[in-house]
Amino acid sequence: MANEETEAPGQGSESTSNPSNTSSAPTPRDLLEYIPIGHPDTMMSVESVRRAVEEFVTKPTDIIVATFAKSGTTLVIWICHLLRTGARDPDSLTGYDTLYDVVPWPTLSWDVGIDPNMAGSQFTPRVFKSHLRMASIYPGCKYVVTVRDPAKVALSFYNFFIAKRVPFVVDPNDDSEEEPKLLMDVSTFLVDTKFLKGCPKTETTNLRASVWEYYVEYHALMECPSVLVLVYEDFVGEEERRLDNIRTLGKFMGILNNGDSTDDDDEALVARTASMSTKSYMAPLVSKFDE
Repeated sequence: MANEETEAPGQGSESTSNPSNTSSAPTPRDLLEYIPIGHPDTMMSVESVRRAVEEFVTKPTDIIVATFAKSGTTLVIWICHLLRTGARDPDSLTGYDTLYDVVPWPTLSWDVGIDPNMAGSQFTPRVFKSHLRMASIYPGCKYVVTVRDPAKVALSFYNFFIAKRVPFVVDPNDDSEEEPKLLMDVSTFLVDTKFLKGCPKTETTNLRASVWEYYVEYHALMECPSVLVLVYEDFVGEEERRLDNIRTLGKFMGILNNGDSTDDDDEALVARTASMSTKSYMAPLVSKFDE
């Protein structure tokens, strides 16, 4: 799926201050030059994007997982959902068609009949998905961003388009169920398309930020208290690093070390979340994670 890049002035929020409601703490809007971006050539309709820009209202406790596409978005929002639900129900998405029913993607939500202001609001904190760059993100809440080896991002993006049989990557006339006929290799995809390298705004195209521009913005926000920067590889690497990342995320969300549970309870939640966020656990639920 192409990166969601769209914004406009006047996005709603219940608070445009730092999520901790301390006026002295800088926010992404304070630290980055705001970049409004027009509707991209992605799967979202113009109307859904317009409503996301004009009608979606954030709360200070909200968590927006705002990543460059194919950088661990699904894994991180799943971990967020597990943490906020106690990771107790082995079938925690029963009753929902997909994870996005309870973790809305605002710019796409209205296209699929979901109001992101309401969907998932039975859980605390609310969690949202976004592929907006941080210079264009909705104000007034907390943000989780991820970095991933750009070579792996490129390969994942390319393979995603093959799996979805996107016409400029796969021959649209090839309807075989076997390996599709490819129109470009991954190197051509990387060099000749806009998905990784971005493109400037012209009369016929909208500005699209490159993966490097995303990462530059993340670096500028390393000390911003409302932004948590995580490394995707740490979520899929050795066990203790995975556990540390889950602990860090849980604390940032206000779920761990919040005075409402014991250290033993917190560690048990971390362990359950880790066991339910492995590739082997998530594989049978793949339809729930399909965008």
